[in-house]
Amino acid sequence: MSNEMSPDDHTFEQIYEALPPGLVVVACGGEYFQLLQSFCFSLKRAAIRKGIDAIHFNWNGARENWDSLGGIQHFRDFIEPLHLQGVRLFLIDGTPRSGSPTHRIAELIRSPMALGSIDQDIAELIHQEALSKGVTVVVTALAEVVAAEQVRKALEGLDSAMHEKQAGLNEMRGGMAEIERQFRLADAQAAIAALPKDIAEQIRGVREALPGAALKIKEIEAQIAELGRARKGLTRKRSTTQLLALLKTNLYSGAWKGILLEQHRVDDDWYSATVATGLEVEGYGPLYFVWECPQPPVAPPQPESRAGVDNAPAEATVQRRPSWLRRLFGPPGV
Repeated sequence: MSNEMSPDDHTFEQIYEALPPGLVVVACGGEYFQLLQSFCFSLKRAAIRKGIDAIHFNWNGARENWDSLGGIQHFRDFIEPLHLQGVRLFLIDGTPRSGSPTHRIAELIRSPMALGSIDQDIAELIHQEALSKGVTVVVTALAEVVAAEQVRKALEGLDSAMHEKQAGLNEMRGGMAEIERQFRLADAQAAIAALPKDIAEQIRGVREALPGAALKIKEIEAQIAELGRARKGLTRKRSTTQLLALLKTNLYSGAWKGILLEQHRVDDDWYSATVATGLEVEGYGPLYFVWECPQPPVAPPQPESRAGVDNAPAEATVQRRPSWLRRLFGPPGV
């Protein structure tokens, strides 16, 4: 790894230290997917500076590429020896690493990151396994996919609430209709008068409560109508920009926990991160691009001592940061 310090090194160390155990989703817009790879590399650099490596694990989020039983066992076997060595960060990044930018975009569009969300059952298995080991698993995804998943969950919640309220409403209407029918019978008053006094008073109380029940029914009907309007709003087709805005809103509202990366202009050599992995939401930036996967330093072999000869230590090789062109388009031939 290069000995040259980057101005965002301290920031990434803060992010690294703040990552909780479990599964953490890092998302960005599809137009700037290279942010995901760079973010993972920078987190790995931070871990290495802390004296512990971060390890990439190759995984595809689609169920057809990960059997829910065999896949999780493979993951367990992978992290078991590494977490015993102190590794606490594992990176599952599905962004293409080779080919021209055009080729990588085409590969990304065909990937499950763009076609669908992370399988929820598999994600939960990984999350629980990571918690049991006290490690963090970072999974990258496209923000549009994550936002669409948030919309889907919200729709499920609205549908469930509407179904529950409608069932209660139908029950109230049925009960009221039956009570009113009984009171309309020709001998209703005589039948009530013949009942024991306490029971007769309860029945009269029910009849007196009917206007209040009617008001309650109107209130529930208004609630169902409001839920219906919210559902209609969620089903409205959104642009990419609107989906990103929705995801950011969900971050700040607490509806989603994760990390959102944003690059405001394609020619910027920096980006920002909104991190909501705990109780608070933090913004970080500028964060700079890293195009090469860092590796832990290898201790140089100790030179043999020679009597009468001063062995001056070799100067550490300093690798310059890539030019803005390289940061923008990636290393040559990649």
